[in-house]
Amino acid sequence: MAKTRSEWIDYIKALILAVDRNLDVDFGAINGVFVQPESIILSNLDAEITRLDQIIDINNYALMTDDEFAALLNNYLMQLLPGNAASGVVYFQAIDITSDITIPAGFPVSTDLASYGSAVVFATTQQAQMLAAQKSLYFNTIENIYEIPVNVIAVVPGETGQVAAGAVRVMQRSIPGITSVINKTSFTTGGVGAETRDRAIRRLKGFLKSAGALSLKFGLTDNLLTYVQDVVVLGARDAGFERTSHESGAVDAYSSEQTYRQAVDYFRIGYYNLENYGSQEVWIFENQPVISDAPFTVTINGVDHTDWFYIEKDINTAYSGSTRGRDVLKVLPAYVLDLNNAFGQYGVVTYNYNVGIANLQSIFSSDDKYVFGRDLMIREALKEKVRVVANLKALPGYNSAYLANVVQNAILSYINTLGISEPLEEADLTFIAKSYAGVDNFTYTDLRLLTEPAGTVHDLCPASRGYFRADNRDVVVTGS
Repeated sequence: MAKTRSEWIDYIKALILAVDRNLDVDFGAINGVFVQPESIILSNLDAEITRLDQIIDINNYALMTDDEFAALLNNYLMQLLPGNAASGVVYFQAIDITSDITIPAGFPVSTDLASYGSAVVFATTQQAQMLAAQKSLYFNTIENIYEIPVNVIAVVPGETGQVAAGAVRVMQRSIPGITSVINKTSFTTGGVGAETRDRAIRRLKGFLKSAGALSLKFGLTDNLLTYVQDVVVLGARDAGFERTSHESGAVDAYSSEQTYRQAVDYFRIGYYNLENYGSQEVWIFENQPVISDAPFTVTINGVDHTDWFYIEKDINTAYSGSTRGRDVLKVLPAYVLDLNNAFGQYGVVTYNYNVGIANLQSIFSSDDKYVFGRDLMIREALKEKVRVVANLKALPGYNSAYLANVVQNAILSYINTLGISEPLEEADLTFIAKSYAGVDNFTYTDLRLLTEPAGTVHDLCPASRGYFRADNRDVVVTGS
């Protein structure tokens, strides 16, 4: 163990006195000069030697300098993965085109702070023009407006750029003739944050244990982590594995990331799935898995009847949350008769599905990723919503309302960055709250799953393939 400065002083004094006990080793204007500075130097050297001994173990990566960590990865021909910015398409719109309109490259647009909660800024990657002489080419007959699509990319790399359809509505500067801007589809390309040390070490361990072989669990995990932020791979002998034993070589990979993509399915009313006739199923979605808490619409012969229906997720079955899942559109009992009266009419359902799962499945089903004899299925990890309600008591002189707001945001951020199978513990949340100066006491009214009774307070531990998330309204901290 490294010696402290005072321990080194005592140690050096003892050495001197062992030679000649008549020497003065007490602190003074001159005598102490020879003992005190040397003790500082030796103490620092001893601490550094101890640190170097510790970082031989890669699990102590937090003790490494940036250069030391980069050198560690470089030994295995690896490096920290840089983040990238999300990109997509926005439509610049005009009521009329009386003269040529130019949208310059680098023009800034953003989400609306008031409705979206934050101003995520994007910039156009190309110049675009709407020519008055050819204005009919830009006319959208459905929306009765002139528009032109332009590619944009997020100014700041990371997941914040993965915005939903309709989120980008603000032009940071004006363009004569342009009255509005909007993204009609969600931004699903890019938007990955820079790799953390923790994730890099996980990749390195996977490489060391499997030599990068996709046929092994750790090698597969390592490879998947180059596409997603968090993943867990389960096989036949792992807790939480659901597929039946006769499926030789079955392996499930669970990802917590959701990438929205809008889809439209067409069907005829009354043509129910025959093996489930009478179960109120109207349609099995063509694109799986469906994001059930995203908005959807259903029209019948052009008339909106969304309120007749709901989405039922395929949960806790052998194929739930995958492209082989069976998420369905169902009719509410109160509208079964109305639906029967619409027999044979055409229905249209517009919905969002997790295209990230489909993309991963496609990647790992390709010839260069396929492992003979193994059935790899990519699945959604199980998202469990939580509720946290707590009261913060501030020390005298501190603004309790301000502290409560800061702590509330910190706790919400912490919950929404938890990985698959990571617990949510009272002690961790209390530590977050107490890390802010002025917080005296922190007590809980709720720390529970949304499905549990109000007033429940206990540590939460997800399933091996589950993870916790919370909405703004479900994390409440008050101050007193």
